[in-house]
Amino acid sequence: MNEKELIMIRAAHHAKHEEFDLALSCIQMILDEDPDDSVAWFNKGYTLHLSGKLDEARDLFLELNEQYPEKTDVCFELSLLAIDTGNHDEAEEYLNKCITLEPLSPQPRIELARMLYEAGDYERSKEIFTEALVFDPENGLIRMYLGLISVHLKKPDEAERWYLESLDHDPDNTEILFHCARLYEELGRRDDEIKCYNRLIEIDPEQIIPWLKKGMIYLIADDLSKAVLSFRMAARLDTESHLPHLLLGLVYNTLDRHEDAITSLEKAVALSPEPDILLQYGRVLGSSFQYKRALEIFDSVLQVRPDDSTAAEGYARTLYHLHRWEDLISFCEERREEDSDNPFWVTTIARTLGWHKDDPDMGITILKDWADAHVGTQAYLVLADLLVHIGRYDDARETLSSLVHDNPDDMQILYRYSSLLAQMKEFDLAAEQFEKLIAENPREGNLAYLAGQAYEQAGDPDRAIDLFSNALIAMPDNAEVWLARARVLFELGHFHEAGVNARQAAELDPDWFDAFLLKGMAEIQAEEYEKARISLTRATNLDPGNPEGWGYLGDALLLSGEEPVAKICYERSLALDPDDSRVLDVYKTCMNNLLDRAGEDHPEEPILDENP
Repeated sequence: MNEKELIMIRAAHHAKHEEFDLALSCIQMILDEDPDDSVAWFNKGYTLHLSGKLDEARDLFLELNEQYPEKTDVCFELSLLAIDTGNHDEAEEYLNKCITLEPLSPQPRIELARMLYEAGDYERSKEIFTEALVFDPENGLIRMYLGLISVHLKKPDEAERWYLESLDHDPDNTEILFHCARLYEELGRRDDEIKCYNRLIEIDPEQIIPWLKKGMIYLIADDLSKAVLSFRMAARLDTESHLPHLLLGLVYNTLDRHEDAITSLEKAVALSPEPDILLQYGRVLGSSFQYKRALEIFDSVLQVRPDDSTAAEGYARTLYHLHRWEDLISFCEERREEDSDNPFWVTTIARTLGWHKDDPDMGITILKDWADAHVGTQAYLVLADLLVHIGRYDDARETLSSLVHDNPDDMQILYRYSSLLAQMKEFDLAAEQFEKLIAENPREGNLAYLAGQAYEQAGDPDRAIDLFSNALIAMPDNAEVWLARARVLFELGHFHEAGVNARQAAELDPDWFDAFLLKGMAEIQAEEYEKARISLTRATNLDPGNPEGWGYLGDALLLSGEEPVAKICYERSLALDPDDSRVLDVYKTCMNNLLDRAGEDHPEEPILDENP
């Protein structure tokens, strides 16, 4: 190895470590000895390009291009310089010249196609990348770009094919895996998206982004336990970032794990005490009933951002929970002057006056005055709530009916209207309105439950059963729905099925008197007297002061032929409710049975004829 080669190796070493001045000095030593060394001149231009001296590099390569017009590498460097300076027309000219000089080389085509892709010319870019693939069929990068282009051209199936082919050639390419995951995210294919993130984690378990993305997927899917695991791992991997701790804290808060939530948010605040993070911290403190600390946090945000409406509303809500009514009204009046179009301030004042200051009329007046001068529905909704609170149901109904007429697609208004109709025992109309809500939210279990109750009261048990069944699909662990379904089945005479449903309710809530009572009643009708005795004994243990439990327990015992014990149960029931005609009737039957049995046990002795 001669001296020139050693100097060039040293120059390359300096350039690799971004010591460009030293690298250029080494190259200049070679040029001083041999001014006609074209390789040294090329390396000087290349190093100038790397060091950011684009104009000097371009001038040098232009001179080389004049001297060596057939050198593809010089032409290629000029194209890259043109791309870096934003001169795409010049870049395309030089790249086309490179293709002409070396038609079998894929690299000029790749650079040209990439430039066109960045410029948004996807059709031309696709055409040139496809040509490049012919000359370099093992190149995963080309396939990746063809996948990206397919995404822009709204061809997701084609994009997936290109990505998967690219991964076949380069299975550890994290960039391609991220693009593939993003495609699956857009397509809503969560399982495939998670597979991409799992593969990224296999390649590098210490990457934080795949863990965060997995956590977000689980969070959206309401799989909160898995979301916790993902965010917790992300927090361990990146101890300097507030984001994993923030997300973890919010999920903990949703799970009512308040201490864990506060701990995570405290870490997030310690890493980045930005107002937006402090707001989340304040909300979590409020959810944890630590209202005094929450008030301090919201106040600290307002000191920095006095116009922050979110912080102001959080401060007001916290005053509400602290029952500081005078401070709350004063604060809301102050904010109302500064933010007069925000309904929150007037509705909060009205709620405080109506529910906590015994001045509902003033609250109603404030709401009406504001609503007449502003557009929106929130004030009217609170007005309706306040009217219901003071028993003015007809006025509330008129208010909500008008809102429904003007906003037929507003689900919040429709829900309030439906609930009010049910409260007013207008069950047919309530059921009709609930059907509209269900049409928009067919998987909402609570809506199906409420609608089922309306239909039950309206005298349509079959529709009620259907709706309760739908509610159980969404809320299989809801004891109230199971018992509601059992009640309707009982009314329809399906006693065995009613007992099964009531049993499910009792298993979900083993301390619920009503569940065991209905279970026992259904078992009596199904002639399962021993089961009924057990169920109703449990009911009387849960609520010994309820006459119904004793009465129906008496029925189960009477029908089992245990009149003496049944008599005791009936007497206890009548002691609690002396006017229960049903129990009085069965009590008489029980007593008659006892008298008849007493007669059988002590038959009348025959009179002896002493004087035959």
